[in-house]
Amino acid sequence: MDNLGHLFFSFDGRIGRRRFWIGILGLAIAVIVISLVILPVLGLSMMGGIPADMNNNQEIYAFFDGQMRRGGWISLIVLIVFAWPSLAVMIKRAHDRGSAGMLVYAGFALTGLSDLFQGLGLTHGASMVEGMPVPGPNLLGIVLSVAMTIIGLILLVTLGFLKGTKGSNPYGVDPLAA
Repeated sequence: MDNLGHLFFSFDGRIGRRRFWIGILGLAIAVIVISLVILPVLGLSMMGGIPADMNNNQEIYAFFDGQMRRGGWISLIVLIVFAWPSLAVMIKRAHDRGSAGMLVYAGFALTGLSDLFQGLGLTHGASMVEGMPVPGPNLLGIVLSVAMTIIGLILLVTLGFLKGTKGSNPYGVDPLAA
């Protein structure tokens, strides 16, 4: 249990790719369980179709806009709940690569801003599709999505697939040498 506590709650030291993927898989399973089991029980599910009594385009748009905003708030809450353990795993892996992990922090901050802006309705607007207004991303939403995708891909490659620094580095001893 001490190893799990260190993996998910400490920012000190280094971890190799194997422990990184174990940590990420554990966090992903926890997020899925919360998203599929706990959130719906609390009435916070993002799932659901258009209510049958809606027949006005503006009502339908308002419904979708509300769903997108709710999704932003729910994503922000889940991000906040899992921020510490996710950051702990990713920062230790960045340490293994000889980095302080500033890109990890930047990615989390950008994701949090994107979720907040989505919750406030700032990342989407209405587009007309077959005479019906449908929410879609606006320029801010597109820019945030592209930036998060680029940072996410860089982190996936550097943290998930590239080898760590051989031997000791400023963040500790080589986890493979232990």
